[in-house]
Amino acid sequence: MAHCPIETSKEWKSLLEKNEGNSDLTYDEWYKYGYGDIEQFPDLNKEIDNEEAEKAKKVVSEEGAAPKDPLERLMQNTVLHLRNRIAVLKRMKQPKEGTIDRLKELVENMEAAEGVESIVMFVKEAYDTSLQLKSVMKTALKDLEDPESNKKTILIKIQALNDFAYGYNILDEISTSDVIDYFNVTDKEASQIFEADEEGNPRLSTLQKLKEAVSIRTTIKDKIIDVAIPLLADFLFDARSSYAEGNIQENLEKLREQQRSLIAQNTIKKNKKLEKDLENIEERIRGLLSKTMDKEQMIETLREAAVEEGAFDYWIGPLISSPDSAIALFAKAIKDKIEEARMKDIVAKREIASSFEKYLSSSGVNRDNTKKFNESLYEIVEVPVKKNGKNLKDSEGNIVYREQVRFVQKEDIEKINQAYRTWFNIKKNEKPYADIPYGKLTLEQKLERGKWQTRIQKEVTDKIYKEKSEEAIAKIDAQKKAALTDTEYTYWKKRRRYKEVREVRSEFISDKWKAMYNLDGTAKNIKGEYHRDLVNLYLSAQKKIPPNQRPGYVIPSVAKKDMERLIDEGVINLAKTKLKEAGNIQSYEIEFELQGVKGGSAKFLPVYYVQDIDIKDVSFDLASSVLLFNQMANKYEAMDSVHAEISLMQTVMDARSKNTPKFTKGLSKVRDIFAKNFGYENYIKQNGDSYSKKHLDAFVDMVIYGEMQKAEDLGFANLSATKVTNTITSISALTSIAADVLKGIANNLQGNIQLAIEAGSGQYFSYKHFFKGKKDYAKNIASMIGDFGKPTPTSFMGMLGELYDPLQGNFDDEYGKVVTASVANKLIRTKTLFFNQHLTEHEIQYSGMLSLMNSQKVRDRKTKEKISLYEAHEKYGATGQALFDNVDFIEKDKDGNETFREFTEKDRRSFQDRMHSLSKKLHGIYNSFDKGVAQRNALGRLALMYKKHMYPGYKRRFQKYAFDEELGDTVEGYYRTFWNTFMRDLRVYKTNIAKQWSTYSTTQKANIKRFLNELSMIFSIMGLIAILSRFGDDDDEMKDGYAYNFLMYELIRMRSETRQYLNPIDVYRTIKSPSAALSTVSRFIKFGNQILPMNITETYKKKQGVWEKGDNKAWAYFLKLMGYSGYNFKPGEAVKIYESLTNI
Repeated sequence: MAHCPIETSKEWKSLLEKNEGNSDLTYDEWYKYGYGDIEQFPDLNKEIDNEEAEKAKKVVSEEGAAPKDPLERLMQNTVLHLRNRIAVLKRMKQPKEGTIDRLKELVENMEAAEGVESIVMFVKEAYDTSLQLKSVMKTALKDLEDPESNKKTILIKIQALNDFAYGYNILDEISTSDVIDYFNVTDKEASQIFEADEEGNPRLSTLQKLKEAVSIRTTIKDKIIDVAIPLLADFLFDARSSYAEGNIQENLEKLREQQRSLIAQNTIKKNKKLEKDLENIEERIRGLLSKTMDKEQMIETLREAAVEEGAFDYWIGPLISSPDSAIALFAKAIKDKIEEARMKDIVAKREIASSFEKYLSSSGVNRDNTKKFNESLYEIVEVPVKKNGKNLKDSEGNIVYREQVRFVQKEDIEKINQAYRTWFNIKKNEKPYADIPYGKLTLEQKLERGKWQTRIQKEVTDKIYKEKSEEAIAKIDAQKKAALTDTEYTYWKKRRRYKEVREVRSEFISDKWKAMYNLDGTAKNIKGEYHRDLVNLYLSAQKKIPPNQRPGYVIPSVAKKDMERLIDEGVINLAKTKLKEAGNIQSYEIEFELQGVKGGSAKFLPVYYVQDIDIKDVSFDLASSVLLFNQMANKYEAMDSVHAEISLMQTVMDARSKNTPKFTKGLSKVRDIFAKNFGYENYIKQNGDSYSKKHLDAFVDMVIYGEMQKAEDLGFANLSATKVTNTITSISALTSIAADVLKGIANNLQGNIQLAIEAGSGQYFSYKHFFKGKKDYAKNIASMIGDFGKPTPTSFMGMLGELYDPLQGNFDDEYGKVVTASVANKLIRTKTLFFNQHLTEHEIQYSGMLSLMNSQKVRDRKTKEKISLYEAHEKYGATGQALFDNVDFIEKDKDGNETFREFTEKDRRSFQDRMHSLSKKLHGIYNSFDKGVAQRNALGRLALMYKKHMYPGYKRRFQKYAFDEELGDTVEGYYRTFWNTFMRDLRVYKTNIAKQWSTYSTTQKANIKRFLNELSMIFSIMGLIAILSRFGDDDDEMKDGYAYNFLMYELIRMRSETRQYLNPIDVYRTIKSPSAALSTVSRFIKFGNQILPMNITETYKKKQGVWEKGDNKAWAYFLKLMGYSGYNFKPGEAVKIYESLTNI
């Protein structure tokens, strides 16, 4: 809900009518009646540092261990509950100050009261809240029946009800019998607190109010599921791929054709095998019918799972590829929102890049020295150090200050702060009750002290600021009145106007600001324009996050990059920092914990780059920092817009999990035989949470709430297991694949083999499209190289890559990091050492994107001719808008008839999703959005290092029949299709197999081709190895040559990797090999042992691999530790090693 009342709501109109059109009075009553509070009852259980939680912890710690008296313990828990609610409210995007103040007052009163009286106060609050929510529920149910009602508004109301129902768990504790007994004797106390009726008696006893609140909460909890499911069905329904419906209908038609054929065969000759095949076909039909574009079917899927995830899907697979359509579509809907945010990121980056280039041309300072380069854009000021919301003081009572970096603003902050400090020092002798600590003042004394402080502050403020001219004020008032509703204007006038109608006096204007701006605020030079663009983007981004999280002009708390540290602090300090980061989580790192409330499960959408960090760690790369902050704010806004759906989806899935049937290995529901004997269709329920539910919850924590990795400790030396593991894997990557040409080429060859196998299937693109994609890529190489030294890509292919993000999340990973860096800076980064991997991966992924684009047909709206998506972009530009304005999407029905409609953003994303889905199936999963749950843990990341391709590769070949929501099509492992469908029919029809071919679906035909293509590829590689070996046997000189061994290594590796899903030896080789990270640890240990005094002079006694007899072992182990294997110079040794690995 908005911060201000919604004037179109029924509640507002009712109050407005009651107050005879008086909007000011209605505004005040809006909060009095609680209508502004309906999204403020979250489930309070998870952890984060916040002021209210700290206060609650302090109360507990001061009182020592938990009190033994149950009433005292209950009171303490209730106060903690309320403080947690306050903490959550403060973190909302539109916090309700009235509710926060009311709850604070309640906490103070409860803490001042004794025993039962404090609980009585809370019960009254809970009762009032429950009545309010009861009214909200009635309104929501009525609105649901109105076809013209705003479904999003209803969803937000239902979320508020959901948060109340599941967040007021403290009522369960109060409702326990041993506590209820207290309320049977407290009517006398209650009569002193509650309103009395006409006869002077309490309207309801405390016990009655408690029971009513619990009853209402239980009713709401029961009703929420029924109300939320249809609304969620609409949400998931909208996320369906543009390709889905046509493919479902085409596959249903083919399955029914196969069903008729099997029935005919079974009629002629009864056969158990045919009956089993017929059951499988019927199961597939039922499964696909559950995926049809039907809202009622979606509602049914949300009530009861049509299919259940397996353990591997949960631990390793991406949620968006789940066979469970409900959670797969949820992931797709979230991806759509993140993609909306990413489109905004692209626009912002291009605008800042343009402004940066202008500033760069006029600066004359080395851009890599960011502190010097941006010196005129920021200022360093002293601010008080805060602790628990109060100024920290030293032993002598002086306020402790720290340095803070801020964007230059019109007000000279340092001068203004000094003016306040000076004036307060002058007036401190007038301070009332100066000799009494604030905590010991009476209420009257506190009020008198507060009035003095307000007066002194106003005296200083009047010296610093003055009112703008009457004309300027009138203009501001008129603009606000035109732009805001009456209610919003009333709120602005009361709370915000005073700041906007004043201006700083000339003596307090910053000199740095005057160097960039005219007095009217217009930029006077390029420096001012650059500063303006950065600040405008930064401040507009802040409007997307909660007010109490907005840093204002304080620059984002982004950590320095290595080059910045090197220039600012020198190599020694850089090394020390890297060592600290290797073993411990730093204050500026952002992916290791949930943002929630201490002691509970309320989770916040993460807000990054606003925490206090040491000035020596703060990056002065202002463009990069602002872009990162803007990216975070855009994602926050996107996730906040669907926060109701996220919350309700988890509630619905939790309820569904309790009703999930057991499934067989064939993904069929396990029937209840007892019920079946009596003619009932019933299924056995599984015990515990389903994998689907657990996967959804993990996905929400990782992708939405930002906990990509769990913060795990090693248990000694204050070392973080999370950071140590990440450091080991980084070193392992650096020492095992960086600058390794052999592995880089192998990666490219294997990627292109998989693309060729896919092209041979002809399902999504053909060899024609594949070869044209290669040609298009080669044509654009020069322009893409030209992008390397620019802040943002400007070439056609570079912009196309930004639009579709073919490199699996590379845009998000790299966003904002190298916008301002020089070519030299980019080249000397650690990532440059992985050029072999990056270049080959770039070629593979872009080739796949272009192949798919060449296959995807659209209709040119002007000429009415069908052209490829790539041709459309070539003709009209590398933007989404170019498609929306100029081409039509082509839809086909099951009979192949075509219809045309406008190409939309949903169609662009559907194509992008299909591209991403194919990329993961062909090459593995390497992006954050699709990370498996196992990778949240250190051991999981170690186990999956260099093996992330295996599970997608296995599923691509052996997966059971399913529908992939991201792909928008049916999927089945092509080995499975070949053996269970083609070979089955070959046995039945023999030479007449061609007749059966027409009954196969597009996926089945493509899968048979994929299998045959892969088999022919394996035999071709084996043939080349045999031919090359024969030549080598006949020519010893050639066999010892570099080219021969280089080629032989690549062929042997391609044979092994391509047949690894067919050959048990190759599967065993991959699985048995230890984690690459463990190999790195082993190399460290061996090197450490070898440099001991007794071993350091030891040499090889005979030739071993690339090492000759007499070579020093310590030196050899050092080179191995640094990643030098020698195989790039002596590939013959690599051939021997690889051949040995393929033999058990």
